[in-house]
Amino acid sequence: MIMKRKIGICLLVFLFLFLVTFGAGFFFTSQPNQENQNTKQPETESQAEESILSSKEEQAYRYIVFSEDGKLVVYYSDGETLFFNSGVSTEDLSEKWKEQVEQGIRFYSQEELLEFLEAYSS
Repeated sequence: MIMKRKIGICLLVFLFLFLVTFGAGFFFTSQPNQENQNTKQPETESQAEESILSSKEEQAYRYIVFSEDGKLVVYYSDGETLFFNSGVSTEDLSEKWKEQVEQGIRFYSQEELLEFLEAYSS
């Protein structure tokens, strides 16, 4: 009797967790996602890059990163209003990124910006 009760409780807990997981998955996948609005898949890598670049060109960038005194400094898109001083040294950047940061590297979301900074922070 006790064993049947334990099995019943375990089955109820499992069912509850399954329903919660299924419900959460349904909720998150049913939400409109701006990044997944294009359902057409690019056929080649170059087409994928062009698609990414054209979609980003349509969006306004939010942040721009410059080098000041050997450190990466983040500004809002106007290039004048300081967002924050990252403290990340430009010495850790590749030559390609060093050249780009002199012109300013644009980021369209805070997530992209933080991923970039995390990649080069020690």
